[in-house]
Amino acid sequence: MDTTTVPVGLAKLKNFDLHHPIFEIDLADHNIEWETKFTPGDAFKLLHKWIKWSQRNLSKEAQIYINLRDFPFVMQKAPERVFELITFLASLPQEQRPVGLMYEEPTGEFLPEELGVWTAAVRNVMDANSWDGANLLVHVHKKWGFADHAVMECLSAGANGVWSSVCEEGAAVGHACSTVALMNLIRLGNKKVLKRYKCTALREAARKVTEITTGDMPPVKQIVYGERALDISFDFGGIAGGRVGKGEFDLAKFFGIKPPMRINSLSSPRMIRERLINLFGKSSQFTLSMAQKMIETMLRDLRTNRKEEYMSACGLALLFDRSGGRLTAKMRDVIDNTPLDNEYERDLIADVRKIWDTWDIKEKDGETNDDRLEFDSFYNGFMAPYFGCFRCEDTRLGLRALDMDHDGDVDWSEFLVYLKWAVREYEDIKDADELLAVVFRKGIMPAMRDHR
Repeated sequence: MDTTTVPVGLAKLKNFDLHHPIFEIDLADHNIEWETKFTPGDAFKLLHKWIKWSQRNLSKEAQIYINLRDFPFVMQKAPERVFELITFLASLPQEQRPVGLMYEEPTGEFLPEELGVWTAAVRNVMDANSWDGANLLVHVHKKWGFADHAVMECLSAGANGVWSSVCEEGAAVGHACSTVALMNLIRLGNKKVLKRYKCTALREAARKVTEITTGDMPPVKQIVYGERALDISFDFGGIAGGRVGKGEFDLAKFFGIKPPMRINSLSSPRMIRERLINLFGKSSQFTLSMAQKMIETMLRDLRTNRKEEYMSACGLALLFDRSGGRLTAKMRDVIDNTPLDNEYERDLIADVRKIWDTWDIKEKDGETNDDRLEFDSFYNGFMAPYFGCFRCEDTRLGLRALDMDHDGDVDWSEFLVYLKWAVREYEDIKDADELLAVVFRKGIMPAMRDHR
């Protein structure tokens, strides 16, 4: 075997002035005749050669690691090779020893208990050979859902660190990341990591790195740093994001974030009232009795197979409106400032806006529009297909449902509340006509019944 040519990886490290190599080794490679042509001792001598080369050519202070890339397989088939490698490395002069070992579970198929036993065995051999201060870092790929458990098992069995990204993005379906590992250590009482790392910044760091890596934010249900990881789903502790009891670790409080209330038919009136206040500020209308009516509306939707969400500002505001509340100017302003999700939604609303502008300019005799329509213009431009006559009681109630600031006109921002709600809730809307039909039949008409 030619051992004189410098490996490409090492040559690149030198070229780019990088000082700290990681040597990967496969001790279970079935293509190698370990007992005859290339023994473990031969592999260790070759490894030693390149360790010394790195210290001469990269840096005398090179922080060198050896990665056991096929760790679980060699521990099953030939664990003595791992122990021989450790014994060899520990026997090197202090100045030539690597900083430590890295190992990985590359398939996500092995049980945490297996990895824990193997980790303990490796650490015991390191200690028995007086490899003092050596690091043992674990890396576990995801596949079957054991990854985070496996990392914690390895850390408790003798590993003293992880090598991974701050987020889960990686080969295959990803890996157990440092953010989740550190947060588990913290919630279990480890104080050292709090001193060593700026742990309160972990969530934001993981979100940013995910976005940089993939172009998207993390999945909403990603544990610890997903958008919904801190949600409160029920109004009791100990389950599904419920309120944290005394003495329990509060993830949201740790990150300095006020957790949002996840609104659904199982939410309590207090949760709904708090969500209303958080989104729209205080109002005399935001009472527990009103919240109870909103729950009844959600249950009615459930029974009639009406599928809508109630978490967003638009969804909650229209639920409030349909349950007997009167939309406030603050609700209008919050929803007006809520960006639309995609270009298709923006185009649909832009088409409605063209109709609006036509009537706005007409009633101003060609002057610049002012984002406000008088009632007769709004009726002729939008309401006529859905209401029998201009003077009818139902038509008057429809105006009251829209006129949030009680000035007798319809502002674009008031109408926009219903438009944004409709495009969010009904994604299969095809054009402006269908959008207006949803707005009036499913939004304004149900809401106006409560303004009688």
